[in-house]
Amino acid sequence: MSIKEKRRIILISMIGVIAFVLIMIGISYAYTMFSVSQKNPNVVQAGCLRVTLEEKNNISLSNAVPINDNEGKKLQPYEFTIKNTCNTDAYYETSFVVDNVTNQSNIGNVKLFLTGDTLVEPQILNTFNKVELTNVTTSDNYKIDEGKLNAGKEKTFYLNLWIDYNTTTSGWNFNGHVVLTSTTTSVSDKTDPIVTFTNEGDGNLNVLATDESGVSSVCINKSTSISDCYWNRYVDNFKYEITNTTQETYYAHVRDIYGNVSVSSVAGFIDKTPPVVTIANKTCVKGTCTLTVNMTDDVGVVAYQENTSTSATTSWTNVESVKTNTITLTKTTKGTYYVYAKDKRNNIGSLAITITEDDLYIDTEKPILTVVSKGCDANKVCTVKVKLTDNIGVASYQEGSSSTAGSSWTALSSPTTETTITLTKNALGTYYAFAKDTSDNVGSISYTLTENDYDQTPPVMTFGIDDATHKIATVTCTDPESGIVGEASKTQNLTGTSNVDVTFTCTNGVGKKTTETHTYKYSTCALGENTCQSRTWNCSDCYYGENTCQSKYVCTKYSCPSGYSASGSSCTKTTTVAVGSYSSANECSALCSREYGTGSYCSGSTCYNKSTQTASKVCSAGYTDDCYSGHNTCEYGCDYDPCYTGHNTCKVGWTL
Repeated sequence: MSIKEKRRIILISMIGVIAFVLIMIGISYAYTMFSVSQKNPNVVQAGCLRVTLEEKNNISLSNAVPINDNEGKKLQPYEFTIKNTCNTDAYYETSFVVDNVTNQSNIGNVKLFLTGDTLVEPQILNTFNKVELTNVTTSDNYKIDEGKLNAGKEKTFYLNLWIDYNTTTSGWNFNGHVVLTSTTTSVSDKTDPIVTFTNEGDGNLNVLATDESGVSSVCINKSTSISDCYWNRYVDNFKYEITNTTQETYYAHVRDIYGNVSVSSVAGFIDKTPPVVTIANKTCVKGTCTLTVNMTDDVGVVAYQENTSTSATTSWTNVESVKTNTITLTKTTKGTYYVYAKDKRNNIGSLAITITEDDLYIDTEKPILTVVSKGCDANKVCTVKVKLTDNIGVASYQEGSSSTAGSSWTALSSPTTETTITLTKNALGTYYAFAKDTSDNVGSISYTLTENDYDQTPPVMTFGIDDATHKIATVTCTDPESGIVGEASKTQNLTGTSNVDVTFTCTNGVGKKTTETHTYKYSTCALGENTCQSRTWNCSDCYYGENTCQSKYVCTKYSCPSGYSASGSSCTKTTTVAVGSYSSANECSALCSREYGTGSYCSGSTCYNKSTQTASKVCSAGYTDDCYSGHNTCEYGCDYDPCYTGHNTCKVGWTL
């Protein structure tokens, strides 16, 4: 049941009688008498609903003629106020009742303009919705406003009527008055309206709203607040005109008859951006080019044309407004072609498309197929890779055991000049692969799978050792052809105080095995507490007379020079020499005391030994023999192994 059927209708008879008498005088409509007057306020009250109709601006027009809307809006209006003195909210409808018209068709010559709480733009009277009113005998009753009035609140309206500018009839008169119907309401509808707000780019913002109890009015502004709203009477697909070309945010506030309000926003602007035209795909085969062209526009493409003209003509193909429209063109002749797209605001975008001789080239070259690799695993599952190449582009392929291509092709995602396909076969034998290019040229290749295609290479084994402890052996097997079946690696702890043999066996996918043993060498420096057990002396083989060292004494582990005898790791002088000569004072200074012992001294390049004792030299730990500067070819005379108790440099564990 509708709201109207549910509510109790109270007819407030003759709230204010507005007598509109339109008298057409003369042989044309040029002078039309239009007199309206209301001098005293009328107060009508039903229950606690009180309505006042008051003429604050006296209207008395004589010799009026039909006028346009702008002039009609400037007329002095009638003012009436609806005030709810009840304790509950009320729903109301305001209707205009036509009392009399001498020519019924002339209802279409009266325009009504309502402002105040609700805005009704100038509208021909009989275009309003008709309603049935209790105790009103006339059928020409038009609802001009409705809504909810809260308890204790009031609304004020201003009403203008005039003769439409396009009136051409004469000799008729018109009478009417305003009627208010109302009922109290508990406001059962608490659901906000559903609103869709869109910008068509044509200078209008469109509002489409629905509500279970009915949409009453709409306000368009640039704020999320309704404090500055000027409410317009809502009609289906309400349009709001804008003039800005730059983007601004507009808000549509929609109110139902019970005062529930919803809001929606949209970027409002007049579209001055032309559609964008692009080529989505261009395919040329056997002298024919097929073009896929996209036309996109934020507001919507409404028409297009395609020709060889450098500017758009008047011949358009209209399409349903869409943001992206796609067309397909076919060209067999070289030249430049133009595609134009038009949006709702008549903005035009274009694209030039050039078809060249190369585009129309008829390809006769077949694709080339090459077997890149082939191999079979232990289960006789063979993998074959075939490379496909073509001067223009491979489009599809097929493979099988027949030497003739069939009708079933596997298409590539897009034509390409080179690609590699992978084929899988479960049996030995001869097979064929075929490739077709974009010009339908077909190339082929055959290949044979035999026992020799099985993996002939055994696994490769790699031994290693843990770098941190040197006590863990590692071994890894790899086989790139058929892979490893079973364990591919292992680790083994190295224990004890001797070399350790590590053995491992692995098997590849075709059953070939590799077994290897590797010996990890134990470091003897790791005995006991892992310290060296002795001091090892190493003396240089570089000695006097053979390596140009000029020193008179050289320690060697092999032999001693003339006049010296070996004693352990040292050479001891066996003769007494009182005086020694050197080639220079520097040499004498460096070697005199060393050769002849304490108390020796140099005079010039001669060394004098004051004692008669035998001079001796012992290689001691940390001491090295400095061969004479300028003639030295030996780095050291005598050195020692720095690995001894307290100074261990040996690595712990085993080595590869």
